Amino acid sequence: MNLSMKGFPRKMTAAILVLLMMLSYFPAYPAKAASLGTVTFTSAAGISGSTVTAGQGGSTAIPGMTLQIISDDEYQWTYEKPYSRFAIAAGYADSLSASLMTIKSSNPATNFDFQSFYVADSGGGPITVTGYDNGISTGSVNLDTTQNDYENTFSQSNGLTASIFQNVDEIRITPQNGDMWIALNDIQIGTPIPVAPSITAQPVNSTIAAGGNTTFSVSAANATGYQWQVDQGAGFTSISNGAPYSGATTATLTITGATAGMNGYLYRVVATGAGNPAAVSNNAVLTVNSPPSITSQPSSSTIAAGANTT
Repeated sequence: MNLSMKGFPRKMTAAILVLLMMLSYFPAYPAKAASLGTVTFTSAAGISGSTVTAGQGGSTAIPGMTLQIISDDEYQWTYEKPYSRFAIAAGYADSLSASLMTIKSSNPATNFDFQSFYVADSGGGPITVTGYDNGISTGSVNLDTTQNDYENTFSQSNGLTASIFQNVDEIRITPQNGDMWIALNDIQIGTPIPVAPSITAQPVNSTIAAGGNTTFSVSAANATGYQWQVDQGAGFTSISNGAPYSGATTATLTITGATAGMNGYLYRVVATGAGNPAAVSNNAVLTVNSPPSITSQPSSSTIAAGANTT
């Protein structure tokens, strides 16, 4: 194939443009959290008492945080080989409602992404793993630890729901069978992924008289900002503070002195936070009732005594 020096750059330019167009067509997938490290216990050094810290037992500390693994019952940690490999283990002999083990940051302000862990189970029952952030549950999953000869590694692609565990400061493991004995290892921790906001309480419709006042309110989780919008019949637009509106960028929009012309307006809020996407509430309808008005005045009437009139 014979290419001239003039034709070659032109053809190459066209090819590059086509390639760029193809790449821009395909959406970018969200990046997974980077791994901060895996806590793998390889010896009994420092393994004692009810609290073990990442960095003990031959493990590597997690950068930027102190990760603690706590036995919440009467038993203390030991380093042993329950089945095919060594791990730190603790027994359990209490009610099923209590947590057996807690994996947590010593500083509640330091969150992490709980990515995976190895668990060996001797007790014949599943476990419940629950995430927490500032003492509030982010959700939980039930894991069947009786499979694979009681040795399993659970990850966010195998049992751990990413949206529950990607931004927590504490993990609690609760047995679903009495007298369980559990061993842990290979606790993988990543940088936390901000959780997208969600609407937890929707705004409700409001009916007022012309000239009256009303509010529309919303509750949202993981939200740091709000923007109220109005649809006057041609689509939603953002509201700015100024009569009759106030609180346009808060969780509560206040309308003062509504006019009859605002009857039928739709209102919603867009909640934003550290995570994407933003959350959009349901629409709420404003009904403004106009006061009665005389449209036809009565006319004077003159009649004879005893006659009728209207």
